Amino acid sequence: MMHSAFISVTSSNIEGYLYLAAQNMLLIAFKSGGTYAYDNVPQSVATGFGNAASKGKFFQADIKDRYTTSKLDDVAVANLVGGNGATSASARPPRKKPRVSFESLIQRHPILSAVF
Repeated sequence: MMHSAFISVTSSNIEGYLYLAAQNMLLIAFKSGGTYAYDNVPQSVATGFGNAASKGKFFQADIKDRYTTSKLDDVAVANLVGGNGATSASARPPRKKPRVSFESLIQRHPILSAVF
């Protein structure tokens, strides 16, 4: 259930959101039941999300995988909204595309050296 301080939205996947300006943190409650905190989100991005005609499209393009994310339980949400600042310990950094060198591929798969 979404915390009462959240702003409800019309979306197929997103139930609501709350921007905590003092922490530059965007909280998003999903209809699937999970609430996530996105760290170091600029006010301009939060405002853009709030004003977007499609919250889901904006989320996919401008928020998802761009900010460190923590899944929050109900206690963590209540603490953040209440100003206690506690967050969940399940933070994960933004995803980065793996970079693999040709040399490392050759080391792992020697047969490639015969092709190249």
